[in-house]
Amino acid sequence: MAIALGLVLSSCVAPPPTGESMDLSGENVALIDPETAANEQAFESLKITILPDSSSGDRAIKIAELKTYLTETLGIPVEIDIATDYDNAVERLVSGISNMAYLAPLTYIQARAQDPTIEPLVAPIDGRTGRPWYTSTIVSTIDIKTLEDLRGKRFGFVNEASTSGFLVPNHEFKKMGINPTLDFAEVRYGGAHDDNIQLLLKGEVEAIAINQGTYRANLDSGVLDPTKYHLIWESEPITNAPVAISGNIPPDIKLQLQKALVHAPPGLIGISVSESVGYTIVQDADYEFVRELYSDIEPQN
Repeated sequence: MAIALGLVLSSCVAPPPTGESMDLSGENVALIDPETAANEQAFESLKITILPDSSSGDRAIKIAELKTYLTETLGIPVEIDIATDYDNAVERLVSGISNMAYLAPLTYIQARAQDPTIEPLVAPIDGRTGRPWYTSTIVSTIDIKTLEDLRGKRFGFVNEASTSGFLVPNHEFKKMGINPTLDFAEVRYGGAHDDNIQLLLKGEVEAIAINQGTYRANLDSGVLDPTKYHLIWESEPITNAPVAISGNIPPDIKLQLQKALVHAPPGLIGISVSESVGYTIVQDADYEFVRELYSDIEPQN
Protein backbone atom coordinates (compact mmCIF):
# COMPACT_ATOMS: atom_id res chain seq x y z
CA MET A 1 0.00 0.00 0.00
CA ALA A 2 2.84 2.38 0.89
CA ILE A 3 4.40 1.84 -2.51
CA ALA A 4 1.08 2.51 -4.24
CA LEU A 5 0.64 5.75 -2.33
CA GLY A 6 4.09 6.90 -3.24
CA LEU A 7 3.51 6.22 -6.91
CA VAL A 8 0.22 8.09 -6.95
CA LEU A 9 1.55 11.08 -5.07
CA SER A 10 4.63 11.38 -7.20
CA SER A 11 2.54 11.28 -10.37
CA CYS A 12 -0.07 13.78 -9.22
CA VAL A 13 2.31 16.73 -9.05
CA ALA A 14 3.00 16.82 -12.73
CA PRO A 15 6.12 18.32 -14.35
CA PRO A 16 5.63 21.13 -16.84
CA PRO A 17 4.48 19.85 -20.24
CA THR A 18 7.18 20.09 -22.89
CA GLY A 19 7.32 23.51 -24.48
CA GLU A 20 4.88 25.15 -22.06
CA SER A 21 5.67 27.68 -19.39
CA MET A 22 4.25 26.54 -16.07
CA ASP A 23 5.51 29.49 -14.02
CA LEU A 24 2.52 30.45 -11.89
CA SER A 25 4.25 33.30 -10.08
CA GLY A 26 3.19 35.87 -12.65
CA GLU A 27 6.75 37.20 -12.92
CA ASN A 28 7.65 35.59 -16.24
CA VAL A 29 5.31 36.46 -19.08
CA ALA A 30 5.95 34.90 -22.47
CA LEU A 31 5.56 36.93 -25.63
CA ILE A 32 2.29 36.22 -27.43
CA ASP A 33 2.28 35.87 -31.19
CA PRO A 34 -0.42 37.64 -33.27
CA GLU A 35 -2.42 34.43 -33.82
CA THR A 36 -2.56 33.70 -30.08
CA ALA A 37 -3.49 37.30 -29.37
CA ALA A 38 -6.34 37.07 -31.85
CA ASN A 39 -7.59 33.87 -30.22
CA GLU A 40 -7.53 35.48 -26.77
CA GLN A 41 -9.44 38.48 -28.05
CA ALA A 42 -12.09 36.14 -29.43
CA PHE A 43 -12.28 34.22 -26.15
CA GLU A 44 -15.10 36.13 -24.53
CA SER A 45 -16.31 33.95 -21.64
CA LEU A 46 -15.54 30.90 -19.57
CA LYS A 47 -18.35 28.34 -19.50
CA ILE A 48 -18.01 25.75 -16.74
CA THR A 49 -19.98 22.55 -16.25
CA ILE A 50 -20.05 20.68 -12.93
CA LEU A 51 -21.02 17.07 -12.33
CA PRO A 52 -24.26 16.41 -10.43
CA ASP A 53 -22.30 14.22 -8.00
CA SER A 54 -23.49 15.90 -4.82
CA SER A 55 -26.87 17.02 -3.52
CA SER A 56 -25.40 19.18 -0.74
CA GLY A 57 -27.62 22.13 0.12
CA ASP A 58 -24.75 24.65 0.33
CA ARG A 59 -23.34 23.77 -3.08
CA ALA A 60 -25.16 26.65 -4.80
CA ILE A 61 -23.45 29.11 -2.46
CA LYS A 62 -20.01 27.66 -3.18
CA ILE A 63 -20.65 27.76 -6.93
CA ALA A 64 -21.70 31.43 -6.74
CA GLU A 65 -18.52 32.27 -4.79
CA LEU A 66 -16.34 30.45 -7.31
CA LYS A 67 -18.05 32.27 -10.18
CA THR A 68 -17.41 35.66 -8.57
CA TYR A 69 -13.77 34.81 -7.85
CA LEU A 70 -12.98 33.62 -11.38
CA THR A 71 -14.84 36.51 -12.99
CA GLU A 72 -12.85 39.05 -10.98
CA THR A 73 -9.53 37.21 -11.33
CA LEU A 74 -9.71 36.48 -15.06
CA GLY A 75 -11.53 39.65 -16.06
CA ILE A 76 -13.99 37.80 -18.30
CA PRO A 77 -17.59 36.64 -17.78
CA VAL A 78 -17.93 33.21 -16.17
CA GLU A 79 -20.97 30.96 -16.47
CA ILE A 80 -21.41 27.83 -14.33
CA ASP A 81 -24.05 25.15 -14.76
CA ILE A 82 -24.66 21.69 -13.31
CA ALA A 83 -24.97 18.87 -15.83
CA THR A 84 -28.14 16.79 -15.84
CA ASP A 85 -26.02 13.65 -15.46
CA TYR A 86 -22.45 12.41 -15.95
CA ASP A 87 -22.88 11.75 -19.67
CA ASN A 88 -24.29 15.24 -20.16
CA ALA A 89 -21.14 16.75 -18.60
CA VAL A 90 -18.99 14.90 -21.13
CA GLU A 91 -21.26 15.91 -24.00
CA ARG A 92 -21.18 19.60 -23.04
CA LEU A 93 -17.38 19.72 -22.89
CA VAL A 94 -16.82 17.71 -26.07
CA SER A 95 -19.41 19.67 -28.08
CA GLY A 96 -18.01 23.04 -27.02
CA ILE A 97 -21.07 24.15 -25.06
CA SER A 98 -18.67 24.35 -22.11
CA ASN A 99 -14.93 24.95 -22.28
CA MET A 100 -14.16 23.80 -18.74
CA ALA A 101 -15.65 21.07 -16.57
CA TYR A 102 -15.32 19.58 -13.12
CA LEU A 103 -15.25 15.92 -14.10
CA ALA A 104 -14.74 12.54 -12.46
CA PRO A 105 -11.59 10.67 -13.52
CA LEU A 106 -13.69 8.32 -15.66
CA THR A 107 -15.72 11.06 -17.34
CA TYR A 108 -12.44 12.84 -18.12
CA ILE A 109 -11.16 9.65 -19.81
CA GLN A 110 -14.41 9.40 -21.79
CA ALA A 111 -14.26 13.06 -22.84
CA ARG A 112 -10.63 12.90 -23.94
CA ALA A 113 -11.31 9.76 -25.97
CA GLN A 114 -13.79 11.82 -28.00
CA ASP A 115 -11.65 14.98 -28.15
CA PRO A 116 -7.88 14.55 -27.60
CA THR A 117 -7.45 18.32 -27.17
CA ILE A 118 -9.24 18.11 -23.80
CA GLU A 119 -6.73 18.06 -20.96
CA PRO A 120 -6.73 18.03 -17.14
CA LEU A 121 -5.71 21.36 -15.64
CA VAL A 122 -5.69 20.81 -11.88
CA ALA A 123 -7.14 18.42 -9.31
CA PRO A 124 -8.28 19.22 -5.76
CA ILE A 125 -6.31 18.36 -2.64
CA ASP A 126 -8.45 16.46 -0.17
CA GLY A 127 -9.12 18.44 3.00
CA ARG A 128 -9.12 15.37 5.23
CA THR A 129 -5.93 13.70 4.01
CA GLY A 130 -4.02 16.63 2.52
CA ARG A 131 -3.37 14.46 -0.53
CA PRO A 132 -4.44 14.79 -4.20
CA TRP A 133 -6.17 11.43 -4.21
CA TYR A 134 -9.25 9.67 -2.88
CA THR A 135 -10.63 6.15 -2.60
CA SER A 136 -13.70 4.16 -3.49
CA THR A 137 -15.54 2.38 -0.68
CA ILE A 138 -18.31 -0.16 -0.28
CA VAL A 139 -20.56 0.42 2.70
CA SER A 140 -23.12 -2.11 3.86
CA THR A 141 -25.52 -3.06 6.59
CA ILE A 142 -23.72 -4.38 9.65
CA ASP A 143 -24.66 -8.03 9.01
CA ILE A 144 -22.63 -8.13 5.78
CA LYS A 145 -18.94 -8.76 6.49
CA THR A 146 -17.22 -9.32 3.13
CA LEU A 147 -17.71 -8.70 -0.57
CA GLU A 148 -18.60 -12.36 -1.01
CA ASP A 149 -21.56 -11.79 1.33
CA LEU A 150 -23.02 -9.39 -1.26
CA ARG A 151 -24.15 -12.27 -3.46
CA GLY A 152 -27.94 -12.35 -3.45
CA LYS A 153 -28.15 -8.84 -1.95
CA ARG A 154 -29.42 -5.56 -3.41
CA PHE A 155 -26.59 -3.19 -4.38
CA GLY A 156 -26.40 0.50 -5.24
CA PHE A 157 -23.91 2.07 -7.65
CA VAL A 158 -23.80 5.84 -8.20
CA ASN A 159 -23.73 6.04 -11.99
CA GLU A 160 -22.09 4.00 -14.74
CA ALA A 161 -19.81 6.98 -15.45
CA SER A 162 -18.74 7.35 -11.80
CA THR A 163 -15.17 6.31 -11.02
CA SER A 164 -15.49 5.51 -7.32
CA GLY A 165 -19.21 4.81 -7.49
CA PHE A 166 -19.02 2.28 -10.32
CA LEU A 167 -15.80 1.70 -12.29
CA VAL A 168 -13.40 0.84 -9.45
CA PRO A 169 -15.75 -1.35 -7.36
CA ASN A 170 -17.02 -3.06 -10.51
CA HIS A 171 -13.42 -3.89 -11.40
CA GLU A 172 -12.97 -5.42 -7.95
CA PHE A 173 -16.10 -7.51 -8.42
CA LYS A 174 -14.77 -8.72 -11.76
CA LYS A 175 -11.50 -9.84 -10.14
CA MET A 176 -13.49 -11.82 -7.59
CA GLY A 177 -15.70 -13.44 -10.20
CA ILE A 178 -18.78 -11.52 -9.06
CA ASN A 179 -21.14 -10.40 -11.82
CA PRO A 180 -23.46 -7.72 -10.37
CA THR A 181 -26.15 -8.38 -12.97
CA LEU A 182 -26.27 -12.10 -12.24
CA ASP A 183 -25.09 -12.36 -8.64
CA PHE A 184 -26.94 -9.47 -6.97
CA ALA A 185 -30.66 -9.60 -6.23
CA GLU A 186 -31.01 -6.09 -7.68
CA VAL A 187 -28.74 -3.31 -8.92
CA ARG A 188 -29.77 0.31 -8.35
CA TYR A 189 -28.20 3.62 -9.43
CA GLY A 190 -28.53 6.50 -6.98
CA GLY A 191 -27.30 9.16 -9.41
CA ALA A 192 -25.19 10.99 -6.80
CA HIS A 193 -23.07 9.84 -3.87
CA ASP A 194 -25.36 11.46 -1.28
CA ASP A 195 -28.40 9.91 -2.95
CA ASN A 196 -26.74 6.51 -2.78
CA ILE A 197 -26.53 6.96 1.00
CA GLN A 198 -30.29 7.49 1.00
CA LEU A 199 -30.85 4.20 -0.84
CA LEU A 200 -29.02 2.47 2.00
CA LEU A 201 -30.79 4.36 4.78
CA LYS A 202 -34.23 3.68 3.31
CA GLY A 203 -33.50 -0.03 3.12
CA GLU A 204 -33.80 -0.13 -0.65
CA VAL A 205 -30.36 -1.78 -0.89
CA GLU A 206 -28.07 -3.61 1.53
CA ALA A 207 -24.81 -2.12 0.24
CA ILE A 208 -23.57 0.82 -1.83
CA ALA A 209 -20.46 2.09 -3.59
CA ILE A 210 -19.46 5.67 -2.72
CA ASN A 211 -16.27 7.68 -2.37
CA GLN A 212 -14.56 7.74 1.00
CA GLY A 213 -15.22 11.44 1.51
CA THR A 214 -18.98 10.92 1.37
CA TYR A 215 -18.75 7.94 3.71
CA ARG A 216 -16.68 9.82 6.30
CA ALA A 217 -18.82 12.96 6.13
CA ASN A 218 -22.02 11.00 6.73
CA LEU A 219 -20.38 8.98 9.49
CA ASP A 220 -19.09 12.10 11.25
CA SER A 221 -22.44 13.90 10.95
CA GLY A 222 -24.32 10.96 12.42
CA VAL A 223 -26.30 10.24 9.26
CA LEU A 224 -24.70 6.80 9.15
CA ASP A 225 -25.10 4.93 12.43
CA PRO A 226 -21.93 2.81 12.94
CA THR A 227 -23.99 0.22 14.80
CA LYS A 228 -26.08 -0.34 11.66
CA TYR A 229 -23.70 0.37 8.75
CA HIS A 230 -19.98 -0.12 8.17
CA LEU A 231 -17.25 -0.05 5.53
CA ILE A 232 -16.39 -3.50 4.15
CA TRP A 233 -14.00 -2.55 1.33
CA GLU A 234 -11.76 0.33 0.26
CA SER A 235 -9.79 0.71 -2.96
CA GLU A 236 -6.24 1.76 -3.65
CA PRO A 237 -5.76 5.55 -4.11
CA ILE A 238 -7.23 7.21 -7.20
CA THR A 239 -5.96 10.56 -8.50
CA ASN A 240 -8.55 13.18 -7.61
CA ALA A 241 -11.20 14.27 -10.10
CA PRO A 242 -9.73 16.77 -12.57
CA VAL A 243 -10.83 20.18 -13.66
CA ALA A 244 -10.59 19.69 -17.42
CA ILE A 245 -10.44 22.26 -20.22
CA SER A 246 -11.08 22.10 -23.94
CA GLY A 247 -8.50 22.86 -26.58
CA ASN A 248 -10.15 26.15 -27.55
CA ILE A 249 -8.90 27.94 -24.44
CA PRO A 250 -5.90 30.09 -25.48
CA PRO A 251 -2.57 29.29 -23.77
CA ASP A 252 -2.42 32.59 -21.88
CA ILE A 253 -5.97 32.20 -20.55
CA LYS A 254 -5.13 28.61 -19.60
CA LEU A 255 -2.13 29.78 -17.58
CA GLN A 256 -4.18 32.50 -15.88
CA LEU A 257 -6.90 30.00 -15.04
CA GLN A 258 -4.42 27.47 -13.68
CA LYS A 259 -2.80 30.16 -11.55
CA ALA A 260 -6.20 31.38 -10.30
CA LEU A 261 -7.22 27.87 -9.20
CA VAL A 262 -3.89 26.94 -7.59
CA HIS A 263 -3.91 30.17 -5.58
CA ALA A 264 -7.66 30.26 -4.84
CA PRO A 265 -8.66 30.71 -1.18
CA PRO A 266 -9.53 27.31 0.36
CA GLY A 267 -13.14 28.36 0.94
CA LEU A 268 -13.69 28.58 -2.81
CA ILE A 269 -12.52 25.06 -3.55
CA GLY A 270 -15.05 22.62 -2.17
CA ILE A 271 -17.69 22.25 -4.87
CA SER A 272 -16.93 18.56 -5.37
CA VAL A 273 -18.20 15.67 -3.26
CA SER A 274 -15.27 15.96 -0.83
CA GLU A 275 -14.04 19.04 1.01
CA SER A 276 -10.83 20.35 -0.54
CA VAL A 277 -8.13 22.75 0.59
CA GLY A 278 -6.52 23.66 -2.71
CA TYR A 279 -5.52 22.42 -6.14
CA THR A 280 -2.45 20.74 -7.56
CA ILE A 281 -1.37 20.54 -11.21
CA VAL A 282 -2.09 17.24 -12.97
CA GLN A 283 -1.58 15.80 -16.43
CA ASP A 284 -3.15 13.09 -18.56
CA ALA A 285 -0.69 10.42 -17.41
CA ASP A 286 -2.03 10.72 -13.86
CA TYR A 287 -5.26 9.07 -15.04
CA GLU A 288 -3.68 6.11 -16.84
CA PHE A 289 -4.78 3.80 -14.02
CA VAL A 290 -8.41 4.78 -14.59
CA ARG A 291 -8.00 4.45 -18.35
CA GLU A 292 -6.68 0.90 -17.90
CA LEU A 293 -9.61 -0.07 -15.66
CA TYR A 294 -12.07 1.41 -18.14
CA SER A 295 -10.59 -0.54 -21.04
CA ASP A 296 -10.63 -3.72 -18.94
CA ILE A 297 -14.30 -3.54 -17.98
CA GLU A 298 -16.42 -5.36 -20.55
CA PRO A 299 -20.21 -5.42 -20.64
CA GLN A 300 -21.47 -8.19 -18.40
CA ASN A 301 -24.61 -10.08 -19.30
